[in-house]
This record gives sequence, C-alpha cells and structure tokens, in this order.
Amino acid sequence: MNNSGLIYDSSFSPSRGIIWLDLPSGEGSGSAGPVGDRESTVSHKRSNLLWLRLHGGIKFLSNFLVLASLAGMILTMLPVAAMEAQYAYKSYMSNKTDKAYVLLEEPLPATSPGPANDMEAFGIHINKINAHSVVVPNVDANDPKIYMEALKNGVAHALGSGLPGVESSINRSIYLFAHSTSAPSLVAQYNAQFYLLYKLEVGDEVEIVFWNKSYKYRVTDKKTVAADDTSFLTPQTEKEILILATCTPPGTTWKRLIILAERI
Repeated sequence: MNNSGLIYDSSFSPSRGIIWLDLPSGEGSGSAGPVGDRESTVSHKRSNLLWLRLHGGIKFLSNFLVLASLAGMILTMLPVAAMEAQYAYKSYMSNKTDKAYVLLEEPLPATSPGPANDMEAFGIHINKINAHSVVVPNVDANDPKIYMEALKNGVAHALGSGLPGVESSINRSIYLFAHSTSAPSLVAQYNAQFYLLYKLEVGDEVEIVFWNKSYKYRVTDKKTVAADDTSFLTPQTEKEILILATCTPPGTTWKRLIILAERI
C-alpha cells in the first residue's frame, strides 16, 4: 500500500513494543484521505503511546511499593522469630544434663568461709529462660546514670529494697530489674538478662543465691503496668516477696513487665 505507515515503540524493553498499522481511508491503494484526518490519527496515536508509558511507570511503582512493604514485614518479624527459635532450642537443650548448672544446685559445704565469686555473693538463676546472672546490689533506681552503668554488669538490685533471707522491719520486697531486647543478637550488647522474662508463668521457680546460700521463689503473679507506675514497690514487711521487672514490649520503654514471686 502506497500510503500505509508503521510505527514501532520499543521504549519499554528491547524484547517487546507497540506496532501501529496505518491503513488508507479509501478502498484499495488510493488516496489515504484528507490531511486533517491524517494529523488527527497521528495525534491520537501519540496520546495512546504517552498513556502506555505512564501506565508502565505506575505499574513499576506499585510493584516496588508492594515489595518494599513485604521486606519491611519480614525485617520486623525476623528478630521475634529468631528469639522464639533460640528459646525453643535452649529449652530442648536444658532437658539434657547441664553439668555447669548441676554444680550450682549442689549444696555448699557447711564450712565454706564465704562467697568464692560474685555469683555466689549475689546471683539469680531462672532455669526456664536460661537466665543466669550476677546481681549488683544497692543500685539507685531513680538515677539513670547509676543504674545504666550497673546493668552493664548484671541484674540490678534496687537500693532500699529487701535482701534474700534477711529479716527487716522496713521492707521485705526484693526488687530486681534488668534490660530486655527485641533481638537475641543484642542480648550481649545490652546485657539483657531479662529478654525472655515474659515467658515466666505462675508456678515457675526462680533461684536467688545470696552470700553462699540458695533461696527459692515461686511465681504468683504476672502483670504489665505503665512505665511510671511504682505502686508495686510499696514497702511491706509481712513476707519475703521477689519482684522482677523489665521493659515491655521487649526493646522498648513503653511499659513494665512485673513478675511477683514468694519465697518457698
């Protein structure tokens, strides 16, 4: 055909494009029609090509946003999944013979002159969550500079709170606190001894070693309170109560997870 035309647009990719075939307006191979009609046809084709390019860009942006959202969800859930997997593995391994912990369970000789190390002087063992740490005594819980430094070395014992096995007419509530974290990889960095504290339930046991003597406590309550709620710290002298506290959700400072346990 003398007046036929071919337009090929390969702007999307080398392997595909758009083909426009311009047929004459009359029958046979005669005149292609008035010039005005031809210009209108070309303008219409250009508009279609522009729309196709715009549509391709929108489609690319939509796909990118979907992939970015999926990546964000995976990165958010991965630390939590890793923490749960690590807890399950540690729980499985704890069912096997742990010679190091068996030694801790053995009674100390009656003639022992005193603590051989910091763990025997003041330490905490929560077998269910594999938490074993030195306790730093008499830490000012109202001074961030002091307690943040203490938490680098272990679990903190709040100044003014009770001590294991010590009779007191002032306060028999033993308040211990430590960091939590959202990722197992950060436990060592922040010494987050209580990063699995939320796993404890009523009936679970906690062991405190103080001046070479072991004290056992059974969990009686578990609750979440506001960050500024200190009602659970009200001094009492009726019975020896162990209070464990950490931030929750793990890795944030929004609220406080409180575990209450009574001496067995």
